[in-house]
Amino acid sequence: MKTENYTVYYSTGGHDSDRNKSRLMGLVNKCFMKKNSSMNKVTFFLLVIIAVIFIIISNNINRKKIAEIVSNSSYTIGTVQFYSSQKGAALYVPKVISSSTQPADVKFSYNVNGEKYTNRYDEAFFKMPSEGIQKGEQYLVIYNVRHPDKSLILFDYPIKNETDLDRYMEKFKTNPPDFKFK
Repeated sequence: MKTENYTVYYSTGGHDSDRNKSRLMGLVNKCFMKKNSSMNKVTFFLLVIIAVIFIIISNNINRKKIAEIVSNSSYTIGTVQFYSSQKGAALYVPKVISSSTQPADVKFSYNVNGEKYTNRYDEAFFKMPSEGIQKGEQYLVIYNVRHPDKSLILFDYPIKNETDLDRYMEKFKTNPPDFKFK
């Protein structure tokens, strides 16, 4: 039986997280990159199925959370406190290590009945632009009236002046926003 050796070189850059990622990728190589291994193919297939199930469950949980916010909602103006654009690129090529992505992430604050709230989530939870948002920019925020801490910032509705909120409220009477689920 012929055995093939695989050598993988990684640039760790001196960071522990990079070294851990390199070790993990080395393990992945050992487990899945050998030729003609039916056991490894079965293991890989099972891992893919588990990942798909996890994604489906996660999406359903997110949809329920979003539906809870939208079901009994009101609007206010929110200010972006922090925004991190998407980093990396998702790429899968067999037998080539792909870089992982970091989704866009936002932290924003808003006031409801004189009380300040802060919320944070990433684009895996709700849609957002992958780039172009600046700290300090204002957008419409939808929040649950019973639980004002549960909210979403709506990047499709920027607030540029004090009349924008009233204009959106008037528009939503006949054409409310569509909350498309990812």
